[in-house]
Amino acid sequence: MALVKRGDWCMPPPNYRRKRKVWRNKGPSRLWRYGGRTAPVPDSFVNNATCTSGRPAYPQFLNGFFLQFPMLSGTDLCPFGKAMVQNGVFLRGLRNRIGGPTCFPQALCDKKKQVCEGGARREEGLDSDGNTFITREVMWELYTGDEESRDEWYTKGMNFWSDVDASVNGVLCGYGRISSRDLMDSHKFLMDCFKSLKPDWHETRVVALDCGAGIGRVTKNLLVHHCDEVDLVEPIERFLEVARRDLHFDFMGTKLRNVNYFHYLLQDFVPPAERYDLIWIQWCVGHLTDIDLVEFLQRAKLGLKPGGFIILKENISKSGFVLDKEDASVTRSDRYFRDLFQEAGLYVYKNRKQTAFPRELFEVHMYCLTAEFKKKKRKSKKGKKESKFGNIKRNFTVGERDQSGRTKGLKPVQRWR
Repeated sequence: MALVKRGDWCMPPPNYRRKRKVWRNKGPSRLWRYGGRTAPVPDSFVNNATCTSGRPAYPQFLNGFFLQFPMLSGTDLCPFGKAMVQNGVFLRGLRNRIGGPTCFPQALCDKKKQVCEGGARREEGLDSDGNTFITREVMWELYTGDEESRDEWYTKGMNFWSDVDASVNGVLCGYGRISSRDLMDSHKFLMDCFKSLKPDWHETRVVALDCGAGIGRVTKNLLVHHCDEVDLVEPIERFLEVARRDLHFDFMGTKLRNVNYFHYLLQDFVPPAERYDLIWIQWCVGHLTDIDLVEFLQRAKLGLKPGGFIILKENISKSGFVLDKEDASVTRSDRYFRDLFQEAGLYVYKNRKQTAFPRELFEVHMYCLTAEFKKKKRKSKKGKKESKFGNIKRNFTVGERDQSGRTKGLKPVQRWR
């Protein structure tokens, strides 16, 4: 049987079995069906895209189909146009070829910026009744737009916690069983932050601030074992009384020397300048508005000693925000929080997710915030053997030569690069 050479008619091409690369969900510029480019815009669509009487004009044969649908609230897009924007079709071509009339093309660009790019301030949210908000600014303007509504917002939250039982199960809203797991992960995260940011914390005097301390659960079970002095800030007087009762005795085997109690609202509390090595904030900033939270973080930053840090532990929504109207609190997303940290001039040094919580609860994240940007130290992997060829440079010392010209007494010398 004769051999068939490559290139003969019966041989398949070299890339016959090569997998075809398929791009998915990468935007309009990588659509294979259009050759990697944006879909072409029909001339009839461009010629008829003019604004008349405040409504977008469409191609003549599509007018009847488009206008039978009600216009979307807040935009000039019909359902068909919204679908085109979400799929990324026609958008770039419209923007480049038309150049920005104030109706359909401009609405497409605005909607694409909201849906596809998903900027932090364009994240949508909802409340406990199922009502949706296009942006966070719309929500805050509705609930805290003036001084009266802002006071009503904080009063509602205070009234909710005033009726809660002053116990671990009460302050955790019936989930007292998660307290031990919460403290375990908090301890690990705190130790990692101390070792990275304050390696000599064992030899120095550590002062901490517990914000929204409640009955002193975190102080009693965590902070007193690592700090010499702790300040508690809590707006509910009944909770502070329980904390004074439980923290009044001496803690044997701890560093604690003194505990101070402050009955303040968090949005009104001003930390002393450069007093604290650690500021602990857990499950309380959801009641603060964005403006009050940023201002409090800026004041807390001034209260840190050189090398001090802030640990914020809060519930996290998957996207946008979720407003609970019962206790007047907001659950923010990770992007939402990072945007506020940036406004406050803080940097996220470490971020870790709480583990082993019930599935019906929101995710809980821990953030270590610093006033200055600090680069993380990379840890070398344990048990990894170094390559002797890549890391060892061998040199040889020259010895005496014999009559045959050979060198005597060659001694290899290992030098690490």
